[in-house]
Amino acid sequence: MGRSRKYQVSIGLSSDLIDIIEKAVDESDHTSRSAFLEDLIRENIHSRCLRCEINDRLVKHQLRWELPQTMDEALELIEESKLRTSKKAKARNQEKVIIDIVSVLQNDSGTFANLLDVLTEAERREIPRSRTEDIIDKLCRDGRMMRPSGYDTLQVP
Repeated sequence: MGRSRKYQVSIGLSSDLIDIIEKAVDESDHTSRSAFLEDLIRENIHSRCLRCEINDRLVKHQLRWELPQTMDEALELIEESKLRTSKKAKARNQEKVIIDIVSVLQNDSGTFANLLDVLTEAERREIPRSRTEDIIDKLCRDGRMMRPSGYDTLQVP
């Protein structure tokens, strides 16, 4: 395992690229073009692997639309995404709470839930009245809740 292996690679380069390499070798600490190119390839491979890791993390968090340059930028994007996602979870939980409230009140009455009772119970559970009304409207539009006897009554199917 510990033995060093060398590979010879032949590639065709344009004269402009050869001039750029020569200039870069002259300006660097490298003793030869081979040493320069070897370091360049190593840096590129390392950079590419880091970008693969950044990409993998972003894909895991479903943030593939942007590919930042550094891992710090990627982690910052992931953190921002978690904040946005947690807000969505809060909205889902509030919807579930309201559906549960309507379901319990509906079962207690045997027919439907009274809107004022739902609003009161939602406020007890720290969901503001305006937010509760918005959620109820959304649930009715989505067909997950209905108003069987007018605006003041609610029912879950």
